[in-house]
Amino acid sequence: DSSGEALSTDSTSTPGSPRRRRASAVRTARAAVLNGRTYFTRACFVAGVICEVVFCWMATSGTWDLFQQRQLSNLYDAQARALFHGRWWMSAKVLSIEGIHTGAHEYMYYGPFPALLRMPVLLMTNRLDGRLTTVSMMVGLAVALVAVSRLAWKARDFVRESAPASIPEAVAGGFFVLVAGLGSILVWLASWTIVYHEAELWGAALTLAALDTLIEFVRRPSTGRALAAGLLAAAALLTRGSVAAGAVAALGVL
Repeated sequence: DSSGEALSTDSTSTPGSPRRRRASAVRTARAAVLNGRTYFTRACFVAGVICEVVFCWMATSGTWDLFQQRQLSNLYDAQARALFHGRWWMSAKVLSIEGIHTGAHEYMYYGPFPALLRMPVLLMTNRLDGRLTTVSMMVGLAVALVAVSRLAWKARDFVRESAPASIPEAVAGGFFVLVAGLGSILVWLASWTIVYHEAELWGAALTLAALDTLIEFVRRPSTGRALAAGLLAAAALLTRGSVAAGAVAALGVL
């Protein structure tokens, strides 16, 4: 009996055994898939960096000054300051023609999410009031492009889920991100760093992120993914309601 057990053990643990070969094949396949995803991610990252550079050049009119102050670039800062004091109404002088007069106060009709993003900075200094729009829009562009790259990978994964991504596929993914960043309205929004364009950009970015998370939830349902999709859609709605309508509608269908 002991000799039989020894023979059985040797037959399953030797380097050339079927079990070892299967395990080695699985490891090789996983490594190939991971390498393919790495190539795809790197290509999308390079494309995203190019988009950000072009966007920054346009947004700053070639000066590369990320903290320049422009007309109507201080509304979200003023809204954040108002929220610090526990109120929604703002100074009519700051809002100018963009305010809604109700009772004795003026209110901004844009949602507060971009103002909430500014709060950590505004808590530390007031020197950047009215100077954060360009930086905010560049961060919004980054969020949008990350969502686009994730959606591109999902589209590829639907077609060839088990096959590792090839270098041409990675290049195609990067090109798709490049087109999304430089061939869509996203790059046009850099032409004017103003509250209108910031709201549109963040609304689009959050909507894309919400749709990406929603697709992930459909593929692999979980409470966390459902909650994340809902929060992203809510953030988009609190930025630019008309842009967020697609994500909200998709949530309603599910």
